[in-house]
Amino acid sequence: RSISAEMERAQRQFESMRLGNAGTLTIGSSPIGEPNIIPRAIEIFMKERSNFRLIIADDGASELTAALARGDIDMNLGALWDNEANPELIQEVLFQDRMVAVARSGHPLAAKKELRHDQALDYGWIMPPADLRLRLLIENTFRQLNCSLPPKIIECTPYATVRNLVHAGDWLATLPLQSVANDIRAGTLAVLNLDLKVPRRPIGIITHASSAPSSDLLNFIECLKAAVAELELAL
Repeated sequence: RSISAEMERAQRQFESMRLGNAGTLTIGSSPIGEPNIIPRAIEIFMKERSNFRLIIADDGASELTAALARGDIDMNLGALWDNEANPELIQEVLFQDRMVAVARSGHPLAAKKELRHDQALDYGWIMPPADLRLRLLIENTFRQLNCSLPPKIIECTPYATVRNLVHAGDWLATLPLQSVANDIRAGTLAVLNLDLKVPRRPIGIITHASSAPSSDLLNFIECLKAAVAELELAL
């Protein structure tokens, strides 16, 4: 982390205090944290703070990692991949998440207790972009079963867009289970009985090793852990 980045961070803290804020944090979040984990952690964290500035930055994993390395953000929440371990970064696993295939409640496939991959090819699929590792793992599932890839695909990552598409029609989507937890509990989305055979992903916190976390950051991390514990118990 460069000296200029640390100076910019100190300047942001000074400006926040000048405006009357007791402190400021910038948290990076991948799409998996946006629907449930980050909002609940914010609710817990801000409950006792009346003049704090909290910034949530959402972007792809590589962009957030680069921003963390530059010192633009204080922490990332996202998937932790072993072969992307960086000695300059500290990773802490919060939970293991799995990818599931989902559809709207009432979808023709939603009630099927036995479902083959080839039966799902009659419907359009919403998948991660082709250059992401998750997409490769999902496609490998179809290939291992000697099954054609879905001919009709939308490549999309923003959860709000995926969610609206699935709710509005007969699209199928591949999403992290944690991100659809609220919709499943509400009965608006259903997890299909379709094994994607994608290994569980460790999801966790990423911080920079070169600087000690502030007390505010440590507190926010504890709020994240509390949010994850609540959501895991509720699933």
